[in-house]
Amino acid sequence: MFNTVLIANRGEIAVRAIRTLKRLGVKSVAVYSDADRNAQHVRDADVAIALGGDKPADSYLRIDRILAAAQETGAQAIYPGYGFLSESAEFADACEAAGIAFVGPTGEQIREFGLKHRARELAGEAQVPMAPGTGLLQSLEEALAAAEGIGYPVMLKTTAGGGGIGLTRCADAEALASAYDSVKRMGEQFFSDAGVFLERFVDQARHVEVQIFGDGQGRVAALGERDCSLQRRNQKVVEETPAPNLPQATRERLHAAAVQLGESVSYRSAGTVEFIYDAARDDFYFLEVNTRLQVEHPVTEMVTGLDLIECMLRVAAGDALDWAALDRAPQGAAIEVRIYAEDPLKNFQPSPGVLTEVHFPEGVRVDGWVATGSEVSAFYDPMIAKLIVHGQSRDEAIAKLRAALGETRLHGIASNLDYLRQVVADPRFARGEVWTRLLDTFAFKASVIEVLEPGTYSSVQDYPGRLGYWDIGVPPSGPMDDFAFRLANRIVGNHADAAGLEFTLQGPTLRFHCDALIALLKEFHARHPHLRLILEPGSAFTWRTGYLVSTVEDIVVNGDVRTAMLDVSFACHMPDCLEMPYKPAIVGAHDPVGDEPRWRMGGTSCLAGDYYGDWAFDHELKVGERIVFEDMIHYTMVKTTMFNGVQHPSIVIVRRDGRVDVIRRFGYEDFKNRMS
Repeated sequence: MFNTVLIANRGEIAVRAIRTLKRLGVKSVAVYSDADRNAQHVRDADVAIALGGDKPADSYLRIDRILAAAQETGAQAIYPGYGFLSESAEFADACEAAGIAFVGPTGEQIREFGLKHRARELAGEAQVPMAPGTGLLQSLEEALAAAEGIGYPVMLKTTAGGGGIGLTRCADAEALASAYDSVKRMGEQFFSDAGVFLERFVDQARHVEVQIFGDGQGRVAALGERDCSLQRRNQKVVEETPAPNLPQATRERLHAAAVQLGESVSYRSAGTVEFIYDAARDDFYFLEVNTRLQVEHPVTEMVTGLDLIECMLRVAAGDALDWAALDRAPQGAAIEVRIYAEDPLKNFQPSPGVLTEVHFPEGVRVDGWVATGSEVSAFYDPMIAKLIVHGQSRDEAIAKLRAALGETRLHGIASNLDYLRQVVADPRFARGEVWTRLLDTFAFKASVIEVLEPGTYSSVQDYPGRLGYWDIGVPPSGPMDDFAFRLANRIVGNHADAAGLEFTLQGPTLRFHCDALIALLKEFHARHPHLRLILEPGSAFTWRTGYLVSTVEDIVVNGDVRTAMLDVSFACHMPDCLEMPYKPAIVGAHDPVGDEPRWRMGGTSCLAGDYYGDWAFDHELKVGERIVFEDMIHYTMVKTTMFNGVQHPSIVIVRRDGRVDVIRRFGYEDFKNRMS
């Protein structure tokens, strides 16, 4: 075994590899970009070498810098992980040329299987079942002629690369003609190889792959198969072993075909032979070979008890393999989900940032690299963790997975956690009725309220706020109208002190991504469940929610402006931002027409903006006259008591029979408590 190994990768797989190296007593060397200087794999490794740069092209893809780091630290081997240089024949050859073991297949095997048309040739020579298809196409005319022989629909593919890039389904000749040049350009752009070929397209195909391991001397073992059919845009979301609803005879044929292909090339190290499974015909076709350890390898480890990275290290070091362990039949069922820092509400775009809370449950395997306070960079793949469960049966594994996802908490940035919870709760997944396009028909329902416009002075509050911190300069905050706030919580069945949204001046624009019902309409809806309630967004959802009775204390005339000075105030305690878009009605008043005399209603504070207008009356207003405002909403009058000496009016209910119920009175103690 080696004494020092460099890991040419980052994130989850780097942390995973370091864990194995520590268990084996092997010195680990990490490399890192500038963006990853505080990353988990840097802290975990025995030695960490800076590569410089932020982008992959300036760091993790720099063969020269990685080899220099290996030579500087005396590393005898380099483990590439997945992604980056893991399937670079050039890198594997450069390692061997420098006298450093490459922990993986040979450069020649990487090169041969990396070109999909060449992989098809090798599979054909090994008599592995293949879907009808072609070699490299030289022209559109050749493609159209071949497609007629294969039969539509066909899949047009780039020969290089992976990740679903360049895969295009063509339903007819017109679609093929339209896609041909663009797929070639895509291959050239992403993989510097414009080669393309055709394969028959299988409707409702399943993606089933076989994990193989070879000693490089001709002996190859199949370590079970994985179903990776649940994909979104050709990217795997859920992976499991064994593949559900797969006949045992078919399973054995899959394993045998994968071993046959591996033995035909004396495959070295870990690899994955991928197949398309046609459930309708109970048949499978060769897809490709991944000459590296797959992201989903943990599910195989869970059912076999193997550490595949350890196996890769032993082959690279020339140590003997434990073939008894490699040939042991898998036990139970394992499922993995990939957790990404991405926003399902925004077309799954990456959501870099700082994680303010990270919590994973006990009793499950988590391969990740984040903890509370970790920063997810925008420069790299947004996968932050893999959650893996194992059970004696598939049903047991699913139950564990659902429970584990329910207990997982990720705060601070958007993630696909809720999306995964709903995917694994889908009855089709429970029944094992999966295929590669299933998630195209999956309707994700986010329990989220998206803030499109925040409004003015919209805030999250709770009662009574942050009391007792004035000595360190923290005001109590809390709801502006604590009574209304607690009353609202009572209406919806929350605890009176529960946090809530308070809209003070101008409300926000919100998008509801889940069904919601305004609490005040609950009883109405219960009485009339057949009615569909539609609320038109506006300034406020109010209709005669309160009356304000005031008295004219004085009349001030300034030019053409007449102001009735009332014994109430309209200004709140943030008057410089007061832009109330709502004008309540006054009993007996109407909007002025033409040259009608116009009246303003003035408040009792010292603020210049403490007034409402304009109204017209059918008579001249007099001192002592009652002005009754209807359709009142919060903050059209002062809610902070004793503001400029104005005492808040009591809240009462006046009944038709003359009875008056005092709901609440306000006095100095309210003001004092508010400010304490």
